[in-house]
Amino acid sequence: MLFSNLIKKKVKIVSKQTISEVFDEVLKNGIGVVPIENSREGPVNETLDNLFKKQVYVKYEIEKKIDIVLASNKKIKM
Repeated sequence: MLFSNLIKKKVKIVSKQTISEVFDEVLKNGIGVVPIENSREGPVNETLDNLFKKQVYVKYEIEKKIDIVLASNKKIKM
């Protein structure tokens, strides 16, 4: 099943502050989306630690191009 198909099933999307909080929510409610690696930094250690420590399993993989921006307030001179 594709992730987009899960969204069509009216899954409630809830954001969390940390990756560990996503894993805690998965243990309670069954599904979550977390980063496992990125092209600049490699593996996401918090995700790998939680996969090792908690009884959850990877069911699907989503590859997504991410654009990163540098943002500042008007007072910062660049």
